[in-house]
Amino acid sequence: MDILAEISIWIIVVPLIIGGYNLLKLSPDSLLVFGVIVSAAVPQLFRAFHGGSVMLNISYNLYTPVEFILLFILFFSNIKKKCFREIFYFTFAIFFGSLILAISFFGLANKFISELVCIANILYCLWILLIILEQYGSDSFIITFRKPFFWYMAGVFLYAPCTLLIFSLWNYIKKNPDSFLNNLWIIHHVFNILMYLMFSVGLIKDRCLKK
Repeated sequence: MDILAEISIWIIVVPLIIGGYNLLKLSPDSLLVFGVIVSAAVPQLFRAFHGGSVMLNISYNLYTPVEFILLFILFFSNIKKKCFREIFYFTFAIFFGSLILAISFFGLANKFISELVCIANILYCLWILLIILEQYGSDSFIITFRKPFFWYMAGVFLYAPCTLLIFSLWNYIKKNPDSFLNNLWIIHHVFNILMYLMFSVGLIKDRCLKK
C-alpha cells in the first residue's frame, strides 16, 4: 500500500511533463486540464515532502475551488443546450454557497474540508451525465476515443464517484487509523493514478491531432 501511495503522489509528474513540454500548442480544453494538473501538483507534492500540516490543509482547501472552476469551464464549454447550461449555473451557485459556509465554519487552516470535495465530485458526475445525455441527440460527437476531451472526461468520471466514499468518511478514517475502512485508500490511490494517466493520454492525443 505504501508503494501504491507513492505512485499515486508522483504520477502527477507524468501529465505535468507532457503538458509542460507541449504548453504552447495545447488546445483550450487541454490548457484547462493542464491548469488542474498544475494546481493539484502544489498540495500533492507538498504532501510528499511535508506530510500533514496546516499549510497542507490550506493548499488542499484552496485547490478544491480552483479545480472546480477549471472543470466547470471545461465541461460548460462543451455543452450547448440552454436548459443544461442553466443547470450548470445552478450547480456553480450551490458549490460556492457551500464553499462560503464551509470556510466561515471551519476556516482554511483548521482541517481539510472533505465535505466540499464530496459536493464537487457529485456535481462533476452530474455535469458529465448531462454531456452524455446531450450527445444522444447530437450530430457532432465530442465523446470519441480520438478526441482529448473524452480522456479528460473519463478520468474525472472514474475518479469522482469511486473516491466519493473515502472523502465522505474522511474524518472517521483519520480518527480511526486502525479501522478496516482505512483500506479505502487503496481505491483512492488506484483511481488517482488512473485519472492522471488518462489526462496524460488526452494531452498526447491533443499533440497528435495538432500534427
